[in-house]
Amino acid sequence: MGRVFRCEHLAPENPWSTESLLRRRHGARMISAMGLFQRASLQAALSGVLAMAALVPLGAAQGQIWMRQLGSSGDDTAMACAADGSGGLFVTGYTTGDFGAPRRGQRDAWLARFDESGDLAWINQFGSPKRDDALSVAADGRGGVYACGLTHGSLGTSNKGLGDAWLAHYDYDGRKSWMTQIGTPGSDGAYTVASDGAGGVFVSGVTHGRIGGMHAGGGDVWLARYDAEGTLLWTEQFGTLVIDTNFAMAPDGKGGVFVAGDTGDTLDGHNAGDMDVWIARYNSRGERHWIRQIGTKWGDFVKAAAPDGEGGVYLSGRTFGSLASDSAGGSDIWVARYSARGDQLWIRQFGTYAEEAACGIAHDATGGAFVIGWSQGNVGGDQVLFNEDQDFWLARYDSAGNQSWIRQDGTHKQDNGRDVLSDGIGGFIVTGFTTGRLGTNSYGGRDAWIARYDGSLATNAYCDTLGLNSIQCQGAIYATGSNAVSGNELEMQADLLPPGSLGFIMHSSTYGSPDVPAWGESPMCVGSSQSAIVRQSVLQETNEAGRFTLPVDLTAAPNDLDNLPIQAGETWSFRAWYRDSRNYEVASNLTTIIAIQFH
Repeated sequence: MGRVFRCEHLAPENPWSTESLLRRRHGARMISAMGLFQRASLQAALSGVLAMAALVPLGAAQGQIWMRQLGSSGDDTAMACAADGSGGLFVTGYTTGDFGAPRRGQRDAWLARFDESGDLAWINQFGSPKRDDALSVAADGRGGVYACGLTHGSLGTSNKGLGDAWLAHYDYDGRKSWMTQIGTPGSDGAYTVASDGAGGVFVSGVTHGRIGGMHAGGGDVWLARYDAEGTLLWTEQFGTLVIDTNFAMAPDGKGGVFVAGDTGDTLDGHNAGDMDVWIARYNSRGERHWIRQIGTKWGDFVKAAAPDGEGGVYLSGRTFGSLASDSAGGSDIWVARYSARGDQLWIRQFGTYAEEAACGIAHDATGGAFVIGWSQGNVGGDQVLFNEDQDFWLARYDSAGNQSWIRQDGTHKQDNGRDVLSDGIGGFIVTGFTTGRLGTNSYGGRDAWIARYDGSLATNAYCDTLGLNSIQCQGAIYATGSNAVSGNELEMQADLLPPGSLGFIMHSSTYGSPDVPAWGESPMCVGSSQSAIVRQSVLQETNEAGRFTLPVDLTAAPNDLDNLPIQAGETWSFRAWYRDSRNYEVASNLTTIIAIQFH
């Protein structure tokens, strides 16, 4: 009986095993596939009411290790994530369905932990008969997690007004240690939390009453600190006569905290017009060191903050004006870095004619920052899969403000990137929500998703939607080794092909859609009509598993034209063509395509 094929990629080794990590610690990086690897591992949650799916979908960003899409029959949103101290992460958000337990009200909060492989460890869904949101999480430094949000009901104590803030602590295994509810007769909410470095937590939000001082008018900002047992240490409140908000916070590394938000008036002595961005620094006793305000005559908003590893802070958000450079149209993305003294070290702005925003930012453990957000345009370079709704995008900046790379991904529906965290070994984990299929299934309405990336400098090159070959798979290509030219350790693998098929790998430093080899209908996307140099490797034959591997000599890449070396700084596209051994006239005989930026 012959081998039964499934469209499932089986890697030769786990790139995140301890052995692999040790081999790659000094520069070699995993360059993973961007093709359609149908690894359909549906997993029921602990309660049996949450379905999970793992898939690296067609068009997935280069460097993606795994992707999970999670949902119920309602709307499910992931809002924030934090490291769990063991390589995994805590994630929080809200749901209108049965996400981790039967829904209690109009909208419930949820908190979950996933391990480093993206497998669910536990999930807690909680709420009142009314609307309850979980909006931010922060690790406590001892394996547990703090979460905060807002409620229109009673979670910790009785509701005090239109809406209350809440703050809770959970241990590593998902057991709730304590919860407190904070409110006034007006509308109140807690929007962000940050570790205080001593086991306790800073929490901040907006109030229309008096939480920590006199009410200035409109919405005021409030900031508080609690110890590990949930005891309130101090509370501060400040604001103007109009609306003031707080949506970003980051520890300063010295027991204090950076807090950032928006204001319609003046907090530091001036207002540029409409909504401005403000940032302040407080010490562990709740004393303000400084406050800064920046803006344009249009609206400017901050969405995220992260420590820069040197006592300062990274910020990101969106602007409708020209905050750092000329507006591209709609709303643009901005990223900035401030010193511990409040000096702006640099600020960058970019965008398209459409609207986009940065929603999350994280220190990358090497001095730079990972950033995530959404776009209705095309901020990620030569992307084909962007749509008129929203895509999510990922980017990295170095400590000097240079953009190392940016990539965009999504479905033909709404895809939003909300938060990002460093995995501590050069990669990162991101979370958001989608109304499409980023994973194997859409569970109805809006779904949450999380994904892990290896952080390599490889870029994307989306080409087309492939058909199936004679074994009912979409041919795929991926790379292992390193994108460092000096190491010369790159190996390509073509996979999910019929056994005994003859093929080769094409590669070029140009990108386009020239004519394809014989018996193929998909655009080649390697080389271009303006460039005749498309290098082809020597002919290979797939083994009984339907794959062949080929080391790439970066000092003299194999081809039938010339043997020119690949240079650092160049980006090369790779794709395999093959003659289907089981169907001579099959059209789908091109694999997916990846592009690798070498250094």
